[in-house]
Amino acid sequence: MRKFILSAFLFFFSYAIPFAQSGNGYELTKIIFEGNQNISDGELYDVIKSKESPCAFFQFLNKFTSFGKSPVYFDSSLIRYDEKAIKSLYMSEGFFSVKIKAETQVNDEDMEVTLKYSIHEGRPVRFHKLTVEGLSRLPKAIRKEITNTLTLDSSAIYFAPTVENLRNKALTYLRDNGYMLAKAEKPLVKVDTLKSLADIFLRFTPGKRFKILDIKVNRTGPGKNLVSDELLKKIVNIKPGEYYNNYEITQAQIRLYKTNLFSSALVTAIVRDSVDSKVPLSINADVNKLHEIAPEVIMNNEDNAFNLGIGLGLTRKNFLGDARKFNIGISAASQDILNFIKNFSIRDTTFLGYGDLRATVEQPFLFGAPIYTKWESYFTLQKKRREYNSKILGSKLSFSFELPRYTFLTSLSPYFNYEDVEYIYIQSYIEESLRDAFLRRPGITTSQADSLVNYYMKNVIHSNKYRTTNAVLGANLSAVHTDNLLFPAEGYSLSAVLEDGNSIPYLLSKLQKKDFNQPEYLKVFFTFSKYFSLTREKKSVLAVNFKLGDIYTYRGNKANISLNQRFYSGGSNSIRGWGSRELVPKQAEIDLSAPNQDFNSVLLRGISPGGFFIFEGSFEWRKKLSENFGFATFMDYGNTWNSPHEFKIDYIAVALGFGVRFYTDLIPLRLDFGLKAYDPYDRRSYFTRINDPAGFLKNFQFHLGIGEAF
Repeated sequence: MRKFILSAFLFFFSYAIPFAQSGNGYELTKIIFEGNQNISDGELYDVIKSKESPCAFFQFLNKFTSFGKSPVYFDSSLIRYDEKAIKSLYMSEGFFSVKIKAETQVNDEDMEVTLKYSIHEGRPVRFHKLTVEGLSRLPKAIRKEITNTLTLDSSAIYFAPTVENLRNKALTYLRDNGYMLAKAEKPLVKVDTLKSLADIFLRFTPGKRFKILDIKVNRTGPGKNLVSDELLKKIVNIKPGEYYNNYEITQAQIRLYKTNLFSSALVTAIVRDSVDSKVPLSINADVNKLHEIAPEVIMNNEDNAFNLGIGLGLTRKNFLGDARKFNIGISAASQDILNFIKNFSIRDTTFLGYGDLRATVEQPFLFGAPIYTKWESYFTLQKKRREYNSKILGSKLSFSFELPRYTFLTSLSPYFNYEDVEYIYIQSYIEESLRDAFLRRPGITTSQADSLVNYYMKNVIHSNKYRTTNAVLGANLSAVHTDNLLFPAEGYSLSAVLEDGNSIPYLLSKLQKKDFNQPEYLKVFFTFSKYFSLTREKKSVLAVNFKLGDIYTYRGNKANISLNQRFYSGGSNSIRGWGSRELVPKQAEIDLSAPNQDFNSVLLRGISPGGFFIFEGSFEWRKKLSENFGFATFMDYGNTWNSPHEFKIDYIAVALGFGVRFYTDLIPLRLDFGLKAYDPYDRRSYFTRINDPAGFLKNFQFHLGIGEAF
């Protein structure tokens, strides 16, 4: 007996102690999963507590910097936690008879351990019957609506999140229809392992149905005496006697913040003061100063480019009452700054940017309805590559409607925009466009084309300025149904821009019996994005994007459409192997048959850049390595054409690349590197192109961006 006890004691100290939690040098170098057909290794690894030791390189870095990682030692006590976590994960997927067996392989010479989990998944169970309790006393209409929501597909495999989503939908509906204190117990699942069926039981406790008793206001802050209680109640737009609605309260808080009057605003029900199924609401608002002069840093992705600049604005809040806001500001920004820096090395620098003077008036109401209205007038100077500079004087009136919660559309914004634009063309761009037009004529040699260009520049083209006006009546519609706005992992988004150009001034000119020489057109632009989560934790995502647009001219010459209304490809939110707005139709449709035509008529026949038909798409794999860091690989494709009839497959540009992501608390920042994998305007192979002097840099683009590319 003593020998047995001594042997057992020695065995314990020989094997258990080396693998104790304190760690003694036995590194856990590999974790293997075997038999998992329905759940990936990555998903299993994410839920267990045991982790693989980092490679020697990161361990070496850890000795000197914070970028490395310390070694991980095998801890046998974690195995039972791992087995429970794996089993729990499988049960949430419908595998209630799963069995897990842990094995270890010890390398005493290298002091390493390999941990293997052998998994026998068993048969998955399917949904069978859903039983709902606690709703019998609800009004018939509400009970019917919830019952229609609580349905299960009996052919589907049990999935715990599906049940949880049904529970949450019912709770949300109750809380949006007066049942402020509605609760639901944890779903109960009863499994028949012989038949592989799962019965689901949901029990709700709706409680009383509340109406709003009254609205109380508590104002604090430096501007509290400059804003009235009545104004806050008007913005909140909830009346006593209405049923409590959690969604409307959330919308009320959003409206309060959009006025920019408050540093904080909270709308809550005062449950302790409820009387006979009636509950008062409290509006707690900290009012800012109503005058503000502030500098700002400009960072955005307009024109498919990362714009970086500075500005200064003067803001008057509650301007003329009704939470109206007046702002006047001046700003200046550079565009595509990374590629400007890059081009210094290849001596092809083109500084892009703009300056802007703008006055805006915003108000949360229109005719007493919660329609967010914005009017802005602006004067903008732009420098666009080597083609032209522009001066834009414009005004825009836009409206943003609040839509009911369960509508397909999530945003509806109609607008009217009028602009007077003057373009100042660069002489070299005019010469290049004319030369290309002459060379497309049969029998014209290069020397003859150069002679014709010289003749036209001296005798025909007497000005490099071109002026046009544009009046656009349009609407922006969008439906965003994703799980996360900053890092969408599931769902989709759809947007459409619909515009009619110049029909209003044309009708006015007819009424006044005046000539109208601007084109009338219809512009449509659709964007669709779809997101597929590749892991349960939603840290690995496949994102797909598609864009399609067309400008159809039904009266006049489409070449006279303002350049800022046309389509352009290339840039940080487009085809990332090219710079901002680089992909435009290369062949200008210029009619040179009339030798006495002036510069304007040349422009009207197509010398201007920009396309009238756009086709684009992207595939992007996004991976979050931590809460604050990730990377992406992508393929972008597309181009612009003068019309849909000119569309050709072999003119679709293709870019490949990768990028890094920095996820801040406010918004993701990204740095992308794009390569011109296929250039429709340079059909040489990629390796031939990059072997040219400065060829690599010519075919390589850097892009900074805010938020994901789509």
